[in-house]
Amino acid sequence: MIDQQFDCWLAPTELYGTLRETRAAWSRIAKVVVKTGRWQEGFAELSWVDLNDLPGEILIERASSGVRRDPEEPHWRLYWSTEFIRLYKTADRDVIDDDERGRLILDGMRSLWFTLPMLGCPAGDMPNHRQMKTPWLRERFYNEVAGAFLGWLEMIRTIDDRLATESVGTRVK
Repeated sequence: MIDQQFDCWLAPTELYGTLRETRAAWSRIAKVVVKTGRWQEGFAELSWVDLNDLPGEILIERASSGVRRDPEEPHWRLYWSTEFIRLYKTADRDVIDDDERGRLILDGMRSLWFTLPMLGCPAGDMPNHRQMKTPWLRERFYNEVAGAFLGWLEMIRTIDDRLATESVGTRVK
């Protein structure tokens, strides 16, 4: 994944900016990722920057209700990176092989910029292990996800004062 090639603090610049800019930029990438089943296809023309080089909070969860942050204020809106999961429609979950979605999640969690918003990913968006057709993924998916979180724990602690959600007044603890 990308963090094997670059420093782990790097994130796609498409995830930094206003609400509208980041949503539009990442929506195009997410569609490519879902269509091809590979992260690398969506990354072909991305630029990267260190999370610490740009000001603003690191938003890891979108607003579900209530007061949102100023949509024109630039922040790291990392939560868009997990939005590809929503492109798998609920009605399709019975007919598509969730292995592809599970593999994309596990592959993405090799990068800090993807792992951070997975902290706020609704459980209903995660693949149902009973529907996974690949035995190794069905048996190990949640252990792999937990291991990825633990692997990033020390780095997450170093930036926890910048972690927040799109909802105003919500800090991540």
